[in-house]
Amino acid sequence: MKASFPQKSAAILVIDAQNDFLSPGAPYSCINTQQTITNIAAMLHLARQQKIPIIFTREAHAPDGRDYGMETIIGEPPHCVTGTPGIEIVEPLTPLENEAVIDKTRYDGFLGTPLDLLLHSLGRPSLFVTGFTTNACVLYTTMGAFQRDFPVHVIEECVSGTSQKNHELGLNTMRSISDEIMISLQTAIQLLSNQ
Repeated sequence: MKASFPQKSAAILVIDAQNDFLSPGAPYSCINTQQTITNIAAMLHLARQQKIPIIFTREAHAPDGRDYGMETIIGEPPHCVTGTPGIEIVEPLTPLENEAVIDKTRYDGFLGTPLDLLLHSLGRPSLFVTGFTTNACVLYTTMGAFQRDFPVHVIEECVSGTSQKNHELGLNTMRSISDEIMISLQTAIQLLSNQ
């Protein structure tokens, strides 16, 4: 079982499991969504059984588009607009009432959000990352965690990109930082079952 980062406590991050990434015809449809959602749901079930904190992020933008920043400049279409169905987390992964949902306007879930403060209040746990999109929001949030000295793992079967090429690019970028970051679903289940 590969994972030598400290495992004193854990938290699950679910990155942007939203309609605008997962619904048919979404502005940024991801690949292998049904299997990825099923795998994430299994992790959430285990985490809830083990009383492991779960934190969701949502990309969230103002209806007038004023907070898209560089996304507008590079030509990304409107997505995850506050007040629309596209911003909502897909039903199979709906957060429970006591689970945190962090809204963000950038790929990195730490940038301009209370995520760091929340994780400090939980005792700086090891992070197990799931969600969408591998080469953007998952990658940048994972690197944000790594740069803040959180032990962080990305569960390979629990992330998905907008294309196979983008997915593999994200995975390979994270692997290039440390082999410790990427782990399998089986390894994650083993580690979290022992919490």
